[in-house]
Amino acid sequence: MNSLLRLSKGDRIIDLSYITTEQLPVFLEGQRSLFDLKVKDETGRWYIIEMQRKMEKDYLNRTQLYGCYTYVSQIKKGMKHKDLLPVVIISIIGAKALPDELPYISYHHIKESNTHKQYLFSLTYVFIELGKFKKMILKMIPMNGCIY
Repeated sequence: MNSLLRLSKGDRIIDLSYITTEQLPVFLEGQRSLFDLKVKDETGRWYIIEMQRKMEKDYLNRTQLYGCYTYVSQIKKGMKHKDLLPVVIISIIGAKALPDELPYISYHHIKESNTHKQYLFSLTYVFIELGKFKKMILKMIPMNGCIY
């Protein structure tokens, strides 16, 4: 996981929690979101890991919803906005979800459209599209072994 997220010493994953049905947040009309794991790194940043076998309608929108919900649910009465921790959504999907021009692991950040600089750091998305994964590259990149 640390390799996949490009985490170095001081930023490594230290806590992993399975999300039980009782912990799932309730949204409008009583629907629950569904993600599988929640991990925390040494700096306190949260990572939500969602695993999905096949592509479903609105999958990308749902993934963004999970990130936003996790981010805003940190705020408690009296807490300052500057104390909110960044959230990284890791989406592992058994199909192709994004255009073929992107590699099977892609990293998505919010950037300003003219300068392409990043000023908003609170939400990041990592997509692992197993539908694009090719067994032949296992030997090329060490991290591919654990993904396979």
